[in-house]
Amino acid sequence: MSSAAGAAAAGRVLPGRYVDSVLLMRLARQLSCLAGVTDAAALMGTVANKALLVEGGFDTSALVTAGVNDLMVAVRAVSTAAAAAALQQVDDLLTRGIAPTAARHVKTLGDALVAQPESNLAVISLPGEYAAGQARQALELGLHAFVFSSGVSLEDEIANA
Repeated sequence: MSSAAGAAAAGRVLPGRYVDSVLLMRLARQLSCLAGVTDAAALMGTVANKALLVEGGFDTSALVTAGVNDLMVAVRAVSTAAAAAALQQVDDLLTRGIAPTAARHVKTLGDALVAQPESNLAVISLPGEYAAGQARQALELGLHAFVFSSGVSLEDEIANA
């Protein structure tokens, strides 16, 4: 945690906590609305995302250990206490506060189709090593597949085209 000119910055790494980009944007927005928080970011620990945090003026000293499958959360706040309080709420926001209701109750693509049988599109936002298999399953179930992921091999992309 660092502070300058009456402001405080803090960061937290959640190891092995992959979260898709839509939920990350919602998490950052929720954190930004907390008392005393002036800005927040939630990103996966890629080199490019670490650079974005630096460009955005966030203190990244607590985030250097983050890897590509780790969640990074950074906040700027009016005080060290406000920054710490925001970071303490991350787990609760991830489990209860930002996920759409249906997303909290289904664990598989099959479960999602039972919950919403009229669906015709699967939006797949997973680490690359898992995305191709889920896209293949969606296609086999007659769904269109929108894959928003990095690290999918060219062979898997061609096979699922």
